[in-house]
Amino acid sequence: MSILSRADWGARPLDHRATTMRSAATRLIIHHSDGSSDPFVAGLKGVERQHMDVKGWSGPAYNTAAGARAGEMAELRGWNIQTIATLGANDGSWTICAIGDFEDHATTSALLENIATLGAEAIRRGHLVRGFSISGHKDHGATACPGKHLYPHLAFLRERILELNGTPLPPPVPFDQRPELRRGDRGAQVGVLQRALRELGAATIVGPEVFGPATERAVRNWQRFFGLPESGVADRETWRSLYFVADIRGRTVR
Repeated sequence: MSILSRADWGARPLDHRATTMRSAATRLIIHHSDGSSDPFVAGLKGVERQHMDVKGWSGPAYNTAAGARAGEMAELRGWNIQTIATLGANDGSWTICAIGDFEDHATTSALLENIATLGAEAIRRGHLVRGFSISGHKDHGATACPGKHLYPHLAFLRERILELNGTPLPPPVPFDQRPELRRGDRGAQVGVLQRALRELGAATIVGPEVFGPATERAVRNWQRFFGLPESGVADRETWRSLYFVADIRGRTVR
């Protein structure tokens, strides 16, 4: 594995406003650059110019970056430098930027492997906890980032990062062993529901592991589409339909 350091690609120094992380991040947020990806180093420099010269930031916003070809990985802001990429969600987060526009262009298997490798390395270096959550920029604000072609791969990326890191994945839980969830509920099971709805295209849900109004709307929309009673409660039949669609798409509800 070879990951370009900032010195390798000729990064400019960060300014005095950049700070180091206070502790390991609990959340991994995926972005895309929405710009040139070829060649890879030109894409890195493009992000740097946009963030430092146009926006006046302390340096590139993202911790690391991944390209579309095998082995295209780089330190961007820095492994242990606090990200500034996601307004309102920077604390407790660590970020990877996919270099390129994945709203209009398809991902590659190499890109996904590069992202997963960077995530696993962040865990190995102690900057991301093993029990991390994963989300896209669009989960935290009004944006299409990381693009409609990359966003659906987030669940796969989390599993691949854990696999590369040597963390055993929990066995799948049958749909009929999932709890009935409703507005006001909190916790890991709500996070599973939200990820399933998000990854299967039902909605973008902000506020992980809290069953609020957005989650209730997503559940009602899902139920309406499948001809289920629109209760807004994630009951046995709602879980069954989520598992059914996930199975068709070759995914696992975790």
